[in-house]
Amino acid sequence: MRKRRDKLSLTFSGGVNVSDMTALREHFDLKACAEYLQNGKLAEWLSDRLYDDEAAAVRAINADDKNWAQELCKIFGVDYDLVSEQLDDEETIAWRRERRERLKKFTSDATILKRVDDVAFDQDDLIDILREENIPSTIYLCDGNFIFPSGALKKQNITYVGVSDNVSVKIDTLNSFDSFDLEALGIIFKNVNINGFKTFHPAKSNTAATVQKNSGDNRFEGTVVYPKYGISLPNANKIVKTAREFHSSITLFVGSTGVNAKNPAFVNQLKLSKGVRIRVLADGTDAQKAVETLIILIDKSLD
Repeated sequence: MRKRRDKLSLTFSGGVNVSDMTALREHFDLKACAEYLQNGKLAEWLSDRLYDDEAAAVRAINADDKNWAQELCKIFGVDYDLVSEQLDDEETIAWRRERRERLKKFTSDATILKRVDDVAFDQDDLIDILREENIPSTIYLCDGNFIFPSGALKKQNITYVGVSDNVSVKIDTLNSFDSFDLEALGIIFKNVNINGFKTFHPAKSNTAATVQKNSGDNRFEGTVVYPKYGISLPNANKIVKTAREFHSSITLFVGSTGVNAKNPAFVNQLKLSKGVRIRVLADGTDAQKAVETLIILIDKSLD
């Protein structure tokens, strides 16, 4: 009869005895794994169970490397974001708990609640996040007014998402807002009022479009970046046909030149080229819908 060889076992938080990979993943304990990583028992535990590749990968981790925890989670197929708080001290845990409870007043989105470190509740929070060595690609702005000086706009390829409906952003630099090509900078604002404009993002698009309620109850305007190198007659006809579906008067502006969007002759008056910012102005009972519809058409529905 073959005698079963005793294998090394690991003990996780709460006295859980971990004897196989399923149990390790189910009860994953980052602090315990850190200790077993340093004393070599984690690699030994894996080798005992013939996880040779995983054991080699664990031995290759430098415990002094700041990314050791992420590397370890990757080896075991564990979501680092779900277990990273195991390494926090009591003060940090309490800080995150307080912020998460505060955030729940505005959203129940599990993704946002999980990323509470990337949420700015005020200007100081925003500056602190932007001063981090590794700035998150998405920053959540929660219920307040935020100022973006020139230094903030130098932090590129970031999406700012308003968590509540009461988020305002002011671009406060020596240059005007229109002088910044946010799309080229990779800066996207979603669900915020920016310099008096309500950001509007066509579905499946990253275009930095905006819609603003102008003076008067039935007057709206918006901006969108023209995505083509020129405009064909069929595309011009699409714009005219769409504009004529609305009762409101609609004017398209490129710079100071404005033309009637319902008149096919507009194509001869506007100089449309890739990257040109088009301002759409509508006045009438369906003005907001007209502006949003034309922005979507220009952004992603032209041939």
